[in-house]
Amino acid sequence: KRYFPDFIDFDASDQDKQFIYGIGILLYQLTTRETNLPMKLYNPSRQLIDNSYFINNLNEYPISSFSYEVIKACLSKRNRELEKMDVEYFENINFQDEDKNSIKIGTIEILLTYIEKSIEFLENKKYINGNQTRYLIPKKLFALTSNFKNNSTEDKNEHLKIGYIQINFDNIAAWGPSDNITLSMKGEVENFIWQEILKGFHKLNNHHTKPDIIVIPELTIPNPYVYKLTKLAKEINAVVFAGLDWQINGNEIQNKAIMIVPNNWNTNLKSTYCNRTYLGKKNPANLEKISIAEYNKANGTKYKFIPDDNMYLIDAQEFGKIGFAICADFYDIERFIVYKGRVQHIIILALNQDTNSFFAISEAVARLVMCNVVICNTGLFGDSLAFSPYKDSFKRMIYRNQGASLFSTQVVNLPVQSLIDDQKQGSDVLNIDKIKNFKMPPEYEYISS
Repeated sequence: KRYFPDFIDFDASDQDKQFIYGIGILLYQLTTRETNLPMKLYNPSRQLIDNSYFINNLNEYPISSFSYEVIKACLSKRNRELEKMDVEYFENINFQDEDKNSIKIGTIEILLTYIEKSIEFLENKKYINGNQTRYLIPKKLFALTSNFKNNSTEDKNEHLKIGYIQINFDNIAAWGPSDNITLSMKGEVENFIWQEILKGFHKLNNHHTKPDIIVIPELTIPNPYVYKLTKLAKEINAVVFAGLDWQINGNEIQNKAIMIVPNNWNTNLKSTYCNRTYLGKKNPANLEKISIAEYNKANGTKYKFIPDDNMYLIDAQEFGKIGFAICADFYDIERFIVYKGRVQHIIILALNQDTNSFFAISEAVARLVMCNVVICNTGLFGDSLAFSPYKDSFKRMIYRNQGASLFSTQVVNLPVQSLIDDQKQGSDVLNIDKIKNFKMPPEYEYISS
């Protein structure tokens, strides 16, 4: 009954829809590793309205936008409530849903087509080093339409506007001191940080050009305030990348950021809801390792840091593609090998004391990967920056906010179209004269997909 629920009002003559729904539940369980499903799933009176539970949960896991859309379509009540699909309609591979402009799966053949496409996108974006395989998981800042035909666009904006909120708070006050370490922020610090966040959004909304994307440092947003942050993103209608307080599940600790995407982002329409995606950190900083070890020693516990080995390729459509890292992952060389040729921007959220090292790495990465580098660091240590690999040295440092214990907001323009134009030339000697604005690294090849 879990996978083939006869208590749902399916068309009795159409077992495909019943099977597709069951596959959706199975794919959800494979993604989340959840063997037990909520009891309300088995409540016949709620069958057609509670699938939001599954959809909202999916983005907490490392899942591509393609797989997300497939599972969402399998569980969609449109697949169950609409009239029986016309098979000839699907045989024309015209999957367009005119009402919702999203994919619609009405037959097993169409489901298989979409699953094959999703696997293909993942297999084309993996990095193998010896016995280790790391996946570059594609995430979209827009809803995929039928047949994934809006997966890419040739039209690019000239600039991407990045808004910084450099929050200033004392990490010792938040999780310390060393003889009294906590694994979650202290309540009084949470309240202080939230007031700083409100101040930052107010300034970005009223005193700057409205940004397309807002960045907030690592380990900044208290977990109880995630929902309120989502509301702020919806109101300002900008994508938000923000570092979260440690995520604790049993004896496992993860360092994650949240990516909040309003449903009408990059349009003139007011957004009504947001999609939330969680992006993890692979390498804990030394201070994180020490803090966990000291907490375990003092409390007789066995907490351990769980890494996220995945890398993420975030497609901002006409604003280009974005790579992402959290603080110590800025030292992850493999990440930049994979990103080379694929991205126009890399965003790093940091709580980093060694700001001079990050400044040096930012120039090196910008040159080697041939992309813009954005670092949003905590105000306690400062040095949030934006670096671009221009030929003219005076243009490269677009923004740098040096100085300790500073709260600040700023909006900067990062090049997009002109950068892509030069990236497409590659490092072939025959194209050197065509490269107008940016420094081309050796052995560079532009990868459009």
